[in-house]
Amino acid sequence: MEKDQYYMNLALQEAKKGRFQTLVGAVIFKELKIKEINLLTNNPDKIDQLNDYGIKINKRIPLELAPNDVDRFYLQTKKKRFHHLLELKEAE
Repeated sequence: MEKDQYYMNLALQEAKKGRFQTLVGAVIFKELKIKEINLLTNNPDKIDQLNDYGIKINKRIPLELAPNDVDRFYLQTKKKRFHHLLELKEAE
């Protein structure tokens, strides 16, 4: 469980940073009068946050590679605990 907590702490730090970055992005979009975007993300919270800021997401473009031994647990944690939109297909 310690390893899970370690990865959760990293993910929480990333999530907090991501909320601020999403806000900054939304402000920039508004300043540039951009109302709709195609978004590269696996994070459903980012989609919701941008929608809340008035930015319409036309299309979500997933960012995913097959997990490896180094990042598999981290990605499983992101999917399970943060509901990231990941399929986690195994490498061929």
